[in-house]
Order: sequence, then structure tokens, then C-alpha cells
Amino acid sequence: MVALTAHLDLCRSLILLPASYGYMDENTTYSSEVKTAVRVFEIIEAIREKNEVGVTELANELDIAKSTTHRYLTTMEQAEYLIKEDDKYQLSLKYLDHGVYKRKQILPWQIIGQTLKQLSSETSEIAWFTVEEHGKGRDIYKSEGDRAITVETWIGQAKPLHALAAGKAILAFTPQDRVREILDTQELEKITEQTISTRDALLAELEEIREKGVAFNDEEYTKGIRSVAAPVFHDDDVVGAVSVSGPANRMRGDRYRQELPELVLGAVNEVELKMQSTF
Repeated sequence: MVALTAHLDLCRSLILLPASYGYMDENTTYSSEVKTAVRVFEIIEAIREKNEVGVTELANELDIAKSTTHRYLTTMEQAEYLIKEDDKYQLSLKYLDHGVYKRKQILPWQIIGQTLKQLSSETSEIAWFTVEEHGKGRDIYKSEGDRAITVETWIGQAKPLHALAAGKAILAFTPQDRVREILDTQELEKITEQTISTRDALLAELEEIREKGVAFNDEEYTKGIRSVAAPVFHDDDVVGAVSVSGPANRMRGDRYRQELPELVLGAVNEVELKMQSTF
């Protein structure tokens, strides 16, 4: 209980930090609290980008006083969101704790894990489970087959939905008002020569995905990599997508258009049945 109280006091001191600098009225205090929270996230992003930073470097980067910067960093370290080594601050593994917790709330490994392992074994490629969050795709589970090609990506990385087979599979079965909201706020960036970059073209492909039940990524996110995906439903809502990705020279012809889609759809069916008996 003492430890919990101390942690809460640290959090309050972080949020209310600017309130002692002459802010008196309620609206101004509220505004300062919001600015403080925004600053915390700026610090997190800056440290992630640089891997580790010192007080002076971060103060210059964010254009804030060294004393204020030190106060933020010390509070965040005491709350265990940062670690300090040789006067340099790094992100801690506490973020991993939060991420793993959230992942389990979406879909426990006990439900998806064995299916992904089987799918990656059958295809010899990488099998993924992807969800949508804030209009972006995030891979939250994966299993690698014996011929899997490791690409420059990692669990939890935010990716554009329109450039992913899994992302398009999710969008195709997402309520239309939510799709419009995502498309209004997310740029359809042309990542490779193959990437869909216009709304009309994307909407036409989403209609085709709804008819076939599977989505394809033909070197649209990474040159030389193709993937096949299908949506996962629970209580008639799309909760994510299962996909398989691999090198384009192995994912072509009937294997790409027929064999892999059938395997992915089989994996999806298995996951949905497990979800029905669990939730």
C-alpha cells in the first residue's frame, strides 16, 4: 500500500508540475496540466528516437529549461517509466508490460498461438495476427516458419492499413463510417510503386475483398514481399486479421491466389471457433 501511494503521488506530481508556477484560475491550471501531459509524451518519443539522452541534450531538443527537464526525467524514472545509466535516460521495459497486458485483452496467446504456429509451419513463411488501432495496423503476434524471411518490422509497430493485406482485410469489414473516419485522417501514402494511393482505388479493392473474403498485398508495403490475409470476427465484429507473408518469388501463381488463401481462411475459422468457446 505504501508503494502504491508513493507511485500515485509521483504521478500527481508529474501531472500537476506547472501548477506551482503561478497558475491560479481553474482554466489555466487545466491547460497547464494538459500541456504537462503532452510534454511527457514528447519526452517519451524523443528518447525513443535517440535511444538515450542526457538532461542538456533533451532540454535543447524540446526547448525547455534544464531544471524543468531534470524534474520530468527524475519523476518518470522514479515511476519506472525510464531508466538512468551514466547520466543518460532510456525507456524502461514498463512499456512492454503495458503492451503485453493490452495484447492479452484483445486476444490471448492461448487462442491464437497454436494456430499461427501451424500456419507458419504449413507455409514455411511468417504468420501474423494484426489489429487496427487509431487508424493504423499493428501486428501483435507472429510465428516464423523454417523459410521465413525476416523483414524490418517488429511486434507493435504502427503500419498504414491501406498497404497491408491484413489492413485491407480489416478495413473491408469495418463499418463504413469508421472507414471514412480513418481515410479522412490517414494519408494514403505511396510506399512502393505498387501501393494503392487513391481513395477510389482502395474502396474498389475493399469491395472485392468483401466478395472474396481474402485480401492480398502485392509488394505494396515492402518491395519483394507479398502477403495474404483474412479477417477474424467475433460476435459479427471484425477484431483483426490473420495473414501470411513471404518473398514474392515463392508467393505467386496458384500458391499465392488459391493455396495460401485456403490455408489462411482455415486458420481464421479455427481462431473464431476457439473464441466462441472461450468468450
